[in-house]
Amino acid sequence: MAKKRNYSSTWKNGVLAIPRDVIRSEAYLDMCLPARQLMLHLQDVWKPHEPVIHYSVARAAKILGVSKGTACKAFDELEEHGFIQMAEECNWFNGKAREWRLTWQASYGREPTNEWRSWRNNFSVQ
Repeated sequence: MAKKRNYSSTWKNGVLAIPRDVIRSEAYLDMCLPARQLMLHLQDVWKPHEPVIHYSVARAAKILGVSKGTACKAFDELEEHGFIQMAEECNWFNGKAREWRLTWQASYGREPTNEWRSWRNNFSVQ
């Protein structure tokens, strides 16, 4: 019998896993690289015991090394393609970032909603 590999000792900070169905989906493959990069980063900061991620455009721009405009477009693209859903709007006066929910992850005790599965490119060449 093959020895079971213990990845927790190999990678002290853990392993990031996204389902292959997500990565191979038409919705994922249609997105620009900053949106894909942001998606991976959001998965990295997501915690199973917290249903939403508090994340601002400014923070995304800084971590991705892009302009705020590019980061904003990445959020828009993730939302349009069904990978994230805004759970709560920002409160600029109180310094609170928007809250996002990852649709391929369970949230609020419910199964993932997977809106990305029903995304279709409306500009396909026939």
